[in-house]
Amino acid sequence: MNDLDPANVPVTNYDTFLEEEHSSADEEYEMQLMPDGLQGKSFAKCLRYWALKTGQKHRAVNMLLQILRTKTSAENIPRSARTLLKTSRTASSTIVPVEGGEFWYGGINNCLQHVLGYA
Repeated sequence: MNDLDPANVPVTNYDTFLEEEHSSADEEYEMQLMPDGLQGKSFAKCLRYWALKTGQKHRAVNMLLQILRTKTSAENIPRSARTLLKTSRTASSTIVPVEGGEFWYGGINNCLQHVLGYA
């Protein structure tokens, strides 16, 4: 089953749904959601802000990116959430100070291999 199939979207009249007019109150509310720091920023930076600020899952971001690439003429839309969000492919080597000590996350795979290698 294709997740992008309109049959999977719970809207009965797609044309009406897509053509609905927004009131000026809606536009004012939308402008309040956009921080001043994003005015004039690239489309990708605004998408990145939205995804991080709203806690979107990579699957949802990937779906949105696919829709944007196929349905708009926007250029330079990343192919994946990892690219858009600049997700690191490697574990961090940074030690972060936290209350009561320091924290380092080396990735579960690397840590388990290290611990089990000595067992």
